[in-house]
Amino acid sequence: MSIGACSSYDARQVKPKWDYHDIPDLSGKIFIVTGANSGLGFETARGLASRNGVVVLAVRNLARGEKAREKIRASFPTSDVDVMVLDLASLASIHEFSEEFMNRYDSLHGLINNAGVMMTPKRVTADGFDYQFGVNHLGHFALTGLLL
Repeated sequence: MSIGACSSYDARQVKPKWDYHDIPDLSGKIFIVTGANSGLGFETARGLASRNGVVVLAVRNLARGEKAREKIRASFPTSDVDVMVLDLASLASIHEFSEEFMNRYDSLHGLINNAGVMMTPKRVTADGFDYQFGVNHLGHFALTGLLL
């Protein structure tokens, strides 16, 4: 049996190019995007902001986060974009971020664990874990658990 025989998927009905306009209105919804000052994280935050979501840019470098916010606000002037410091290589920073977020906001509708590092020189996090494993996995795991 072919996959097509048991699926309702029809390639002819797929929109050729998906864009921000395909996202429904997100008014009143609050999102955190880690690593939101560049790359996929920035584009994700920009897309959420374009559809009226409240977006928290969780970034390691405040100055770069502020620049990202300015770029988003230049495209979407009425967007609600906040910048908060989060260093996923430090459990203390993750705890501080989580506490501060819960003090500022009363709910969370989406958490995009996007930040990551790759092929870093041999080093460890503030808590002694391998840097890449600590940032990419343990940091996001701790953040998610604290926000739950």
